[in-house]
Amino acid sequence: AEEIPDEKVIYAKFSNERAPGFNILTEILEEGEEREICKLADSPDSQPHVDGMYRKYALLRKRFEGSKFLINRCRREAGGAFFEYVEGKSLEEYLNRFLEKEDQEGFFEVFDRFVNEIRNRYDALPFEDSKEFRDVFKDTEIPSGLSCSRDLDVDLLFQNVVIDRKQQWNVIDYEWTFPFLIPVNFLVYRVIFFYFYQSEICRERVAL
Repeated sequence: AEEIPDEKVIYAKFSNERAPGFNILTEILEEGEEREICKLADSPDSQPHVDGMYRKYALLRKRFEGSKFLINRCRREAGGAFFEYVEGKSLEEYLNRFLEKEDQEGFFEVFDRFVNEIRNRYDALPFEDSKEFRDVFKDTEIPSGLSCSRDLDVDLLFQNVVIDRKQQWNVIDYEWTFPFLIPVNFLVYRVIFFYFYQSEICRERVAL
């Protein structure tokens, strides 16, 4: 990948605890008043993973067109994947505010809409086993009767959705989107699990 001038980089993070082929460098770049995010492969082994991010953007943009979700724009350049820097509050922070005001009705209205948008936009296909599924999920047993979908962004969590000034739900991280069939409930489970364990006020005020 082409080297980015140091003076543009205001933040950098190595994600090097992953399996080989998925380690990347994430940078926030600033030029004048403009910011953007760049993801770069940390080795040739990780380049296909970075190259695939634009494809995932195109797939999700088409799937979520007309929904509440807005997929953060991606472009390919100089061997990297470049994303818009979106300012706003995360959906996690937004939900926490309802709980701080003890507004359970408002909380569940947004929570239910989020889950319904996911279910409405993803497929409801029967599970089909595949080598690709097993490479990621190993020997996980899948109960019969679950609705499954391709192009599932398993990191579509509250913390990865930013609400901007127009009240759009910007999906800022879709790196872990997979082309094979995965149960949609797995994503719903991850949404609930990570929110419950990362939000203290959720643990205090929401009975799951």
